[in-house]
Order: sequence, then C-alpha cells, then structure tokens
Amino acid sequence: MYFSRVQLNPQRIGAKQLGRLVKGDQYLPHQMLWQLFSSGQGEDRDKTRSFIYRAMDDSSKPTFYLLSEDQPQDDNGYFEISSKTFSPQLRAGMRLKFDLRANPVKRSRTEGGKQQRHDVVMDKKRQQEASEPDMRALEHDAGRVWLEQRGPTLGFTLGNEHFTADNYRQHRIPRPGGKKPIRFSSLDLRGVLEIQDVECFQKALFQGIGPAKSFGCGLLLIRPA
Repeated sequence: MYFSRVQLNPQRIGAKQLGRLVKGDQYLPHQMLWQLFSSGQGEDRDKTRSFIYRAMDDSSKPTFYLLSEDQPQDDNGYFEISSKTFSPQLRAGMRLKFDLRANPVKRSRTEGGKQQRHDVVMDKKRQQEASEPDMRALEHDAGRVWLEQRGPTLGFTLGNEHFTADNYRQHRIPRPGGKKPIRFSSLDLRGVLEIQDVECFQKALFQGIGPAKSFGCGLLLIRPA
C-alpha cells in the first residue's frame, strides 16, 4: 500500500475546473484522482478503484490524502505528489488517534425486502421533539453511536476521551441524462481508538469505512495516541 499527499497545481487546470473545486464539487476530484491510476482506455476501462482518499479543508490549495494499492502517477502534470509505502505495525491493545470523514448511514429493509440507507444525523434530528435541536450535540451523539456500533466488526473499541463529531454536510452531485443526482452526507469524526482485532482493523484501514468512498469518505487517518 502507498500513502500519498497530493496537491493540485491550480495553474495547470482551467478556470472552470478550479471554480468547481472551490464550490465544493465532489465529482471532479473523483474524476481527476482516477487519472492517477487509470488512463480510462484499453484494459484500464475495466479497472476497479484501488484507492480511497480524503480532501483536506485546511490547505491553501486543493490537497488530498490517498491510500492506494498502486503508487499514483501523474501523466498530466496536474498534481504535486509525495508518496511513501504504508505498512503500519499494528498490534492488539494499541491505542491510536484517528481522523475519519464518514458517510454515517444505517440500513433497513422495506416490507418488500428492498434495502434502504438512512442518514443517522437526520434520523436523530427527526426523533427530537424540539423544533430547533442542538445540532452540534446531535452530530456528536449520532456520530459516536454510529462508530461505536461498527467498532467490533472493524476490529476496535472507541475511547471515551477527546471524541468529536462535526462538520456535517449534505452533498448533491448532478448526473447527466436526467438521472437522479447522487446524494450523500458526510461527518468528520475524531478521537482515540484501541485495536482489538488486528486483521479486521487492517482491513478497515486499507479498504475504508462506510459508503461513499468514491467521493472522499472512509479513509481512516491514524497516528500514535
């Protein structure tokens, strides 16, 4: 695996593309980052996505962190790339600080058996009797419950200290041809976790957590606690 810091060179792309990025267009980064791993032609047409990424909000120019099976290659000169091999030495009982942008949803089935996804933040908001609930507290509680419930499957337990859940956003990505737009939400989760099952945790680390990975969700950033 490779962990990469990828910065877009604004002088190398058109004003229209740069404007889309500034406005928070979620589909353009997905398209551009794909070009670091696939030409989209010949055998590459059927290539499956082998990376997950996270857009960083605190940078002066568009910056992304990528975790990928292959080392990214920029044939178009759009990006400045810094890559290193990523093979963390994990062990049960290890405590790590984490930073995760997730698409926090839960699944249910209709009476007809069709699977549905529900935004956990909006679900919790609908459950509140108050007409104007405290959204910060609501995001915190919904995010923590969502991650705690998935922890055992993902190989970790969530610590009690320093947990935050904020920056909730709802995204809408238009699609051509009159198709319904892609809609998803994102929530930034940070805190401390403890590894319980190394194999399960490594799988979550390498493959990402939750849906909407094509649009910058799921990458678990870690460092020693």
